[in-house]
Amino acid sequence: MFKLYDIFEPHECGRDSHGSTVTELPNGDIMAVWYCGSFEKAADVAIYTSTLKKGMYEWTKPILLEKEADDKSEGNPVIYYDDVNERLWLFWATMDRAEYDFMPGGWSLCKLKCKHSEDAGKTWTEPRWLTKFWGRMTRNKPVRLSNGDVILPIYSEWMGYKTNFFIWTAEEFAKGALDSKFKKVGPVKGGIMQPTIVELNDKNGHLLCYNRTSRGGKFNGWITATESLDYGRHWNNPYQGPLPNPNSGCDMVKLTNGNIALAFNNSPNIRSPLSIGLSTDGGKTWAHIRDIVRDDKERFSYPGIIQSSDGTLWCSYTNKRGINICCAHFNEAWIKNED
Repeated sequence: MFKLYDIFEPHECGRDSHGSTVTELPNGDIMAVWYCGSFEKAADVAIYTSTLKKGMYEWTKPILLEKEADDKSEGNPVIYYDDVNERLWLFWATMDRAEYDFMPGGWSLCKLKCKHSEDAGKTWTEPRWLTKFWGRMTRNKPVRLSNGDVILPIYSEWMGYKTNFFIWTAEEFAKGALDSKFKKVGPVKGGIMQPTIVELNDKNGHLLCYNRTSRGGKFNGWITATESLDYGRHWNNPYQGPLPNPNSGCDMVKLTNGNIALAFNNSPNIRSPLSIGLSTDGGKTWAHIRDIVRDDKERFSYPGIIQSSDGTLWCSYTNKRGINICCAHFNEAWIKNED
């Protein structure tokens, strides 16, 4: 099975939409979140959301979810439903100074925030600063590990690209957005950013992290990988992964059967095609790769991928340099070309 949705019509939400993320709500609805404005880093950039109601075929009209101030820019939201504590979390970055023609801003001026909802997004807590250090940003979803910890992959652009992690114990994460305490791990250096993680099957606490590789990174043109053997407290030296990366984000999810699905640009230098890979051996090899969309004159980027409770997969992404956000719905058989 395969179905492709335009979450909203081109430019309906604004001139430039980017940085989408997706989660399943407890009633089976699928919720997507992204940022949108005149251009990336502009002062009018805010965070928006839309929902595909279970059993329906059209997404709801986009609504504003987060905007702090007129001189700031929002970006890189991460939406995550915590089914253990039955809470919906939003993590995102607020740019301290938006970008104008007469005054530079940028991702290096970002600080991280979060808030949560007890009623699936109808109402929210006040925002909380996770860090007031410049340059740290979110991109991909957190993962609850087998020991109960919740690990949020983050990254930094301040004085070079670096991967980092925030780790909450189960007890701390249960306290919610306003009161929980976490441990920062990293940085993992090497011109890498926008990490995505899964816990492997071979032993508890063995984590695999794939990273976007910058053009100046050691493994330029390839996904850069790193691993942890202690639930993310320590990470080995980055190494070249088995798949290409054109200085673009990717996202992984571990499936209920133990396989791993990866959304990525299957090219060393351009953001096309946007593809889904399937690994049955913990990311060592990717025997099945299938394109969601391909047009080498366009760009399709920043995917977010989840597996919903019915076993199917959802992958949102930026369509054609930001005209809108699309979401693909498919199953494992489609990836294997068995549909």
